Amino acid sequence: HVYEKLWAKSFPEQTGVVNFDKDDLTLQVGLDSGTIIFYKTSVESKYLVYDELCRIKPHSDRVMGLAFDPKPGYIYSCGSDKKFMLSEINYLSNITEVAQSNAGYTNLQLDKPNERIFLTNEAGILSIFMTNTFPPSLVNVIQTHSTHCIRGLDIDYTKQYIFTGTNKGDISIFDFSFANSSR
Repeated sequence: HVYEKLWAKSFPEQTGVVNFDKDDLTLQVGLDSGTIIFYKTSVESKYLVYDELCRIKPHSDRVMGLAFDPKPGYIYSCGSDKKFMLSEINYLSNITEVAQSNAGYTNLQLDKPNERIFLTNEAGILSIFMTNTFPPSLVNVIQTHSTHCIRGLDIDYTKQYIFTGTNKGDISIFDFSFANSSR
């Protein structure tokens, strides 16, 4: 296979998190400084042209996870500063602290169809928030069998399994189909 580089951009700090929203054609970049930068591209330009839409700083430390929901214009982010934040792309100065953890957050995944966010932290905890409220509401906190930092998070929405992996080699698998039956 031959791969062609479309474009590249360098930053003076680590870009630990990137997220591409295929519905809105935006690329979000989370930096170690706590800053999030949005870039917009287009199919017409064959993704060769990008414009910086906005730059916000919802965190005081490294951005560890981010997601964008273009319908309401919400930017969800979590950081090593132990905060889960909600920012609004149309009102950049409007930043809401949704939750604070005792340990730094490590991952964030948005489940748009089911209006949920899954967050993990450095203490082995998985938190689930519903996004159908403003701000998102906490519905479940799960302590995995490990109290170590969760580095890996993956979700199978078909089988409804959550997979976590820690920095000490522990893996946990959860069935969350029961949570959907109560909705």
